[in-house]
Amino acid sequence: NSLLKRGLEGSTVKNYLTVLKALWNYGVDHGYAPNNPFDGLTKKLQGSKKKPLPDQQLMTRADAIAWKSIDLRYMIMRFTGCRASECNGLRYEDLQDEMVSFVEWETDAQVRHLKGRESDERQVPMHPELLRFIAENNIDLNQTGPVWPTAYKKSEQSWGAGWAGSFKEKFAFTSHDLRRIAVTQLNLAGVSPFILYAITRHTIPGMSAVVDQYTRPKPADLLAAISIIQ
Repeated sequence: NSLLKRGLEGSTVKNYLTVLKALWNYGVDHGYAPNNPFDGLTKKLQGSKKKPLPDQQLMTRADAIAWKSIDLRYMIMRFTGCRASECNGLRYEDLQDEMVSFVEWETDAQVRHLKGRESDERQVPMHPELLRFIAENNIDLNQTGPVWPTAYKKSEQSWGAGWAGSFKEKFAFTSHDLRRIAVTQLNLAGVSPFILYAITRHTIPGMSAVVDQYTRPKPADLLAAISIIQ
């Protein structure tokens, strides 16, 4: 109740309690505590209310702002459905041959981990609109190293927190909404959950992990799906 009164979302409080519950379970299992006081506290908590997607008028305005400010990060998220951290940690080497490669990498100064680690590594074809954006703005991809090196926060080994935080002020919705839009459009178009997973690493409940191991979409299949995003 104390956390909820501070204005935190039910889902956020639930995540906090889940972590505490896991830590306390370790104590119980190893004889440091007789029981877990956090058992059952998450059952009555509600998740965050589903927020509507930005409407078409707002998206048209945001796209125009991105074009005017040559915001490549916006365009990559807009037409791949990737996470903000995945986008901000891209290198020029990851934007070659009309593909966006989401991979883990490490140098002496910077570390780039993906949320699901190696299981989240993937290659996504560039959407025709992303290719047009790069060409018409003469964006030079023939370089090396991180595209946005200042987006790195060394203390947390994270990418893009500041950019994602200021995103709403610039575009009037969150950067994660771009991912939600891409996933929603692909879902509504009837794209196979395995192709959706290959593009965004977004999973659908009930999706068979066994079948996924044997499902390997071709780049042409991924491009056909990516091109659905508008």
